[in-house]
Amino acid sequence: MSAAAARPRNGALPNTPAGDAMQRWLDDFNGDDRAKIAAAFAKWEPEGSPAMAQGFREGTGGFDVAQVRAGGPHQLEFILAERAGPNTVAGYVRVDGKPPFAIDTLILSAVPKGTSLSDFTLDAISRARVVDGVIANVDSAYVFPDVAHKMSAALRQSLEHGDYNEITSGVIFANILTRQLQALCHDHHVSINYSPEVLPEFHRNTSPSEAEREASRRDLESKRCGFAREEILAGNIGYLKIDQFAPPDICAPTAIAAMNVVANTNALVIDLRDNTGGDFAMAMLLASYLFSEPTHLADWWDRETNETKAFWTSRDVEGMRFGNEKPVYVLTSNKTFSCAEAFAYGLQMAKRATIIGERTGGGAHAGRLRRIDDHFSVGVPSVRTINPISKTNWEGVGVMPDVKVAVADALGAALKLAAAR
Repeated sequence: MSAAAARPRNGALPNTPAGDAMQRWLDDFNGDDRAKIAAAFAKWEPEGSPAMAQGFREGTGGFDVAQVRAGGPHQLEFILAERAGPNTVAGYVRVDGKPPFAIDTLILSAVPKGTSLSDFTLDAISRARVVDGVIANVDSAYVFPDVAHKMSAALRQSLEHGDYNEITSGVIFANILTRQLQALCHDHHVSINYSPEVLPEFHRNTSPSEAEREASRRDLESKRCGFAREEILAGNIGYLKIDQFAPPDICAPTAIAAMNVVANTNALVIDLRDNTGGDFAMAMLLASYLFSEPTHLADWWDRETNETKAFWTSRDVEGMRFGNEKPVYVLTSNKTFSCAEAFAYGLQMAKRATIIGERTGGGAHAGRLRRIDDHFSVGVPSVRTINPISKTNWEGVGVMPDVKVAVADALGAALKLAAAR
């Protein structure tokens, strides 16, 4: 049964198990019952909070079905239109195999502005080409070869079994492949990405052009290089809120200025609750202000080169050093990820900082994007972080806080500890 052949209901969704389930989802999300809105949101974003659900509902105003693209009895591909704005969303729903046909998978992905629905159309040949490209890159570069083979075998089996036959949207296909691989490797750095615009060629050691570098510089400087706040709080306690670790070749002056603001405080709170990562060189630059002597914080092993690189803090820094005697508190949340986790974990293992808040996201591997074709790329982690003290890392488990508190209470808990010191 195809979406075109199914009996439409309300002019849009077909009268199929998938169509019925999606209609129930829309009824709940578009309604006024906060509990139902939160439950509907959780089917799409399982780690989301009720507050996030309500914010998303208020921001979009709810959704109307703009188009049904393709589908069968148990899966459906569609386009939703925001009620409160001009944006559209590519959607996919799949239900389980027996009544009452509960939603098994729900994907909602924003349609980039300036693109048409035809930009998202795939056929069997292009789906097979993407799968082959993912398999080739994962097999050759993923940090754990045995896990790479499991991921590749699963993709090949799904392709041969026809599991992707009803998927016509590029953005939905990328999302489904990403979820499938992450379920096997539990590595959130693994991703398949879709671009409606033709992708440039990617090379391992290619430097950005002068125009790209200038655009990046303007963007980073407009965001203060991720340094959202730096100030001195009551009791002479320094506070830095860092939402991104930006490249030092552009943002070192901002980082140095921020560290000099807090250099003479009695204690330092570094807030990484909204930091999802960035450039590890910036993490090492900041860490260098917190140690009086060079300190070994991490090793990186690269599967592609079979080489290990050691990372040490710098002996010399510009301006004033905070030093290694005064207390440091790092605030984390489940959004804290990748390079931000590396910073927190390195300080924790070196007993240089107290981690306060929630367990972090659990992404310890590093890698790069690899081009598959004009519109698809795959992110493959090929580098494994190894801490010189623990001899392991936080991959899949996150950085465990020394003081576990709700995210909203983390700053208060840190200030209380600092005052007690």
